[in-house]
Amino acid sequence: MDAPVASADTPKARLIDQLKVSAGGILGATIVVPIVLTNWTPLWFALGWGAAYFTQSAIFVGVVSYFGERFDRLWWTICTSALFFSVIMAVFVWGRDHPSATWIAAMIGFAYIAFEVATLPYLKMSHWWLGVTVVSVGIALLAFATVHPAVGIASVPVLATMITVAGRNTRLRDDLDRQLVETEARLLTDPLTGLRNRRGFEAELATLDGQPATIAIFDADRFKLINDTQGHGVGDQVLRVIAGHLRSTLPDYWTIARHGGDEFVAVTAGDVDIDENVVAPLQMPLSERAGHVRVTLSAGLATGTLSGSGDRLLSEAGHALRYAKRECQQMVRSAGALRDRFERSVSITSVNGVDSPIVPVAQVIVDERGVVGCELLARWQTPDGSLIAPAHFMDMLIENGLHGQLDDLMLEHAVDVIAKLDEIGIDAFVSANVAASHLLDPELAARVKHLLESRDVAAERLMVEITESERLGADRRWEGAAKGLRDLGIMLAIDDFGAGYSSIARLQNLPITHLKLDRSLVTSGGGPLGEIVRGVTRFCRSSNIGVIAEGIETVEDHRTMSDADVSIYQGYLFGRPQRVSDFLRDVVERSGGATAAVVTEQLSGPSIEPSSN
Repeated sequence: MDAPVASADTPKARLIDQLKVSAGGILGATIVVPIVLTNWTPLWFALGWGAAYFTQSAIFVGVVSYFGERFDRLWWTICTSALFFSVIMAVFVWGRDHPSATWIAAMIGFAYIAFEVATLPYLKMSHWWLGVTVVSVGIALLAFATVHPAVGIASVPVLATMITVAGRNTRLRDDLDRQLVETEARLLTDPLTGLRNRRGFEAELATLDGQPATIAIFDADRFKLINDTQGHGVGDQVLRVIAGHLRSTLPDYWTIARHGGDEFVAVTAGDVDIDENVVAPLQMPLSERAGHVRVTLSAGLATGTLSGSGDRLLSEAGHALRYAKRECQQMVRSAGALRDRFERSVSITSVNGVDSPIVPVAQVIVDERGVVGCELLARWQTPDGSLIAPAHFMDMLIENGLHGQLDDLMLEHAVDVIAKLDEIGIDAFVSANVAASHLLDPELAARVKHLLESRDVAAERLMVEITESERLGADRRWEGAAKGLRDLGIMLAIDDFGAGYSSIARLQNLPITHLKLDRSLVTSGGGPLGEIVRGVTRFCRSSNIGVIAEGIETVEDHRTMSDADVSIYQGYLFGRPQRVSDFLRDVVERSGGATAAVVTEQLSGPSIEPSSN
């Protein structure tokens, strides 16, 4: 089933449309001709003629509507021409005493020829010539015998001209129809592999709209490497081999297409499984110099009800394919937890706007005197109001290219929280995470400046945190963007320091104001690695870089960091992430308290759970 088919305007569809147009002529002839025949023929002949014509026409319309081009229509022209020839013969039998019978019969014969011309697409040329020739000969004989021999002879070239011109038009129309079908087929076919192209695949999906179906997506592993090392000629050869492999291994009820690049798709009706041999490695011989190339395939399957263009089911199959590649599996079907994950991914189509499912929560940051700020953390809010941590959705945002939107959204929330803190008279900063890759956006500093000015917020109250695990030294371009933020007066911090790749030497060149120690350093600060932590804090103080210890969960954690000369803290010991409205209410109550008092309060309460922020 991988050969392309024409669009909805197929030869069969055109036949049915023309049958609908011809139905009026068939019905008219069924009524008019018997009435006219009663002028010189017996009533039984007139009624019998009408019944015979209507019956054979109705059968013809029904059969052609079902079989289309596969139906041989020779019997149609034989039966029809015989019926109209009988009208002419009826003049010889019953109409010699009726002068008008000859002319009426001739007019009916000419009407038949005209009708045949209108129905040429239904008939092959040989069939059409047979019918009109029989009736034309009958008209010429009638004129010769009942009017005058000269009239009969003169009618021959007229009839011959009509037939010749109609035949020429038939051949021209046949050529145009054939070219149209070929053009439609080319538009739906991938020229490299002979499979359907994207448009041809969409045409097949349209035929399955509203039905249960299975879609499979196949992708050649490391195809770009083959293209780069062996050349595009070999790459094209690989694609042709994959196309042939899919044709030979997938059953005929699958419709296969090249969707683009090295991605192939297949669809079939119903819930269908695929044999694992479809994704078996392929050994493809090249030239003697190049030897062989080994090609492996990954596949993702999804089953569901096709709707519209089938984009959702295609996306689900693509999601399964990406999972298969990530987990080094050859073929994965979307089901269970994987399907649930896809559904969650679909729900996060955008992180911007009033309907965004991403909401901020705030975790307090304190020093020995009290609250000095907070960090805004992203949470996914489900329809029932539950909040889900980033570990369960961040990779989906990255896959969907929404990480930059998330950064912009959290910056907007941070500026909004600062404005609310100003309203209640709290002088505290607010921090938000921004991916190091997002700092490469040349418009970032301008957007942040506009945000600050629109809410009349001081830039010194905003802290931008950059995740240290993103290899900050791999791309020096981000330093210019970071400097643009620093020039505005914004604080810049490296987040999760100690869990990634930055070095002390590297910190000398980074335009940062703060360092946030990862919890792994906090928990090791009391052991042999304590000297490393103290060395980092001494370096930061000498470099005028503030240090914030994250993940402070116990009094011992707090004491260890205090001994290491760290004076700013964040963690469950001082407050869990909470909704912004709750944070604003609590910060007013706690703004005058000291850290020691907060610690005492926490120890008298419930046990502390491990940090997950």
